[in-house]
Amino acid sequence: SVTERWYVSSGKYDSVRVDVVQKGKKKFAEYFGWAFPLTDAGILKGVQSAPLLMVPLGIGDTSVLILSKISESHDNLISLPSPQLLSPTYVTHVNSDSLTLIAFIAGVLLALTAYNLLLFFSVKDISYLFYVIRVLAFLLFWVCLYGFGFEWVWPEFPLWNKFSLWAILGGYGMITISFSNSYLEI
Repeated sequence: SVTERWYVSSGKYDSVRVDVVQKGKKKFAEYFGWAFPLTDAGILKGVQSAPLLMVPLGIGDTSVLILSKISESHDNLISLPSPQLLSPTYVTHVNSDSLTLIAFIAGVLLALTAYNLLLFFSVKDISYLFYVIRVLAFLLFWVCLYGFGFEWVWPEFPLWNKFSLWAILGGYGMITISFSNSYLEI
């Protein structure tokens, strides 16, 4: 029979087991979630920042999809839905819209960074340098918050992904204090 690739979202769970049963036989079994590197076969970051697993389902066949939660939920600032079965067209549409918005916001922040870096080199005021570092820290925080750090920067390190948001948030707070002290000349 012809198969179609559907996607299962891990939602907020670190580890989920997916079993596909067709015609009384187990056709597919896999573990995935936040605890696994995104470079594992079939795992990609997807809708609402949750890892996705490609699941081959037979067209016209009756398939039973069994999802088993293996570990506790992912501790993150954004709320994630429970695991879901998603169609390929839905995943493609939502991810392309998300990437367009992300590219625009990242471009604006990088342009702001370049402009203020030029101001720093011309005026030699340390406040501009602190502001540049603050904008870059905000960009890195934003990348971590929505799961793009895990997808693009450190896909091999799921443990770092779990704590990176808090570490970067702490660094962002410290650079914001340094920028404020420098700008206000306290």
